[in-house]
Amino acid sequence: MFKSKMFKSKKFNNAIIKLSVICSIFSTAVGFADDISHATIVRLSPELKLWQGDTTSATAQPQVIEKDGCFYNNTSENRWHHLTHALQIFWITKTTWNEYYTADVEKDWVKKDPVLPNSLDLNLQWIGHASFLMQTNNFNILTDPIFGDLNPVLYPRKTPVGITPEQLPKIDFVVISHNHHDHLDEASMCKLKAHQPFMLVPAGLKKWFTARGFKHVIENKWWQINKFTRDGKEIEFTFVPAEHWSGRGLDPHQSLWGGWIIKTNGKTLYFAGDTAFNAAHCAAIKACAGTPIDYALLPIGPCETRDLMKHSHVSAEEALQVFQLIEAKTFVPMHWGTFRLGPDTFDDPMKRLDAAWAKQLGSLSGKTLCKFKFGERKQL
Repeated sequence: MFKSKMFKSKKFNNAIIKLSVICSIFSTAVGFADDISHATIVRLSPELKLWQGDTTSATAQPQVIEKDGCFYNNTSENRWHHLTHALQIFWITKTTWNEYYTADVEKDWVKKDPVLPNSLDLNLQWIGHASFLMQTNNFNILTDPIFGDLNPVLYPRKTPVGITPEQLPKIDFVVISHNHHDHLDEASMCKLKAHQPFMLVPAGLKKWFTARGFKHVIENKWWQINKFTRDGKEIEFTFVPAEHWSGRGLDPHQSLWGGWIIKTNGKTLYFAGDTAFNAAHCAAIKACAGTPIDYALLPIGPCETRDLMKHSHVSAEEALQVFQLIEAKTFVPMHWGTFRLGPDTFDDPMKRLDAAWAKQLGSLSGKTLCKFKFGERKQL
């Protein structure tokens, strides 16, 4: 009897409503970036704020296909064909002998510049492979960081690391393109944990990072925008499409892949991660950027064996096509020379890019090819 009257009491119902509102406000106030998916504005700390949403035209853009807990580039894609190609490429690479690394490599391609603590102007420094330290607007950003061997026996590092973990300044953000070991290296990630940066990662990867003690992990699907504001300075990250795949061991396609458009301090950068050539993606990325892309960080290797590589990696010549289609101003080549991931020699991709650039010089008026040595820093 008492129970029945209590639940019918108007005062009791009002009290419950008030308590629910208080709990909701409290949970929002203490909520952190790694607990959100579609929030509008979240205050991460007294000085840092995040706005997260989708581009307004996202529904009209190329979309990844989700099915049975996996991601696909298109509806006809077979889940296992990329893994099959990767095993074939591995066999061809290991059974093809060439003098990959010559004595001139360090003399010609290594330049250990000092690392800045931060910078208002845009500074870019190549660590190697797809790993860069971006410093601009007093934000420090890493892309796909890997500091050591991919595998000490099968895939040793061929060129010295441009920046060691000990040389890094305080890192604010790390962007990850996908979970392949040469882009998401566990040993390298663990060396960044003390920085507790904001990890901007593809959908399906948050649990990997939280299991390793990272606190601030934000998952993204294609076209999701993350805008951070600190001390009156804003930086924006948009996750954009790539034609690639994911997998660590025998779990292909269980997390997403893509590239990043980064905007801050009046500059727009496009970090492509890994991708095959896709003209529709190029058109959508150009439109998403809104303003001309100032710097396109594009993979140029491995180029061979082409009939297998073409499904997941652009060649140097195709990377130049991407650069032209997105109408970027400056081409920054990456993803070459660090690991022997195909039968190419060390500088085959760069030689091919140089030849393609020279061949199309007439149509590249006003464009710049900006090559980095390992460890080199440039103010752009």
